[in-house]
Amino acid sequence: MDEQTARHPAHVRSRLAPALAGLALVADGGSFDTDGTADQGRARRFLGWSTERHWMR
Repeated sequence: MDEQTARHPAHVRSRLAPALAGLALVADGGSFDTDGTADQGRARRFLGWSTERHWMR
């Protein structure tokens, strides 16, 4: 996955980093806290929709 993200500009990588960390977390059997984060906020659950301002914006 790092090889794929390295092809994109730094601002794209920084926006995607929490979602990709979350994907790696669950792929390894981990889980999120009730607020949708893990690893002190470095990993986030990615939802493609939001009723409020989305955290990726």
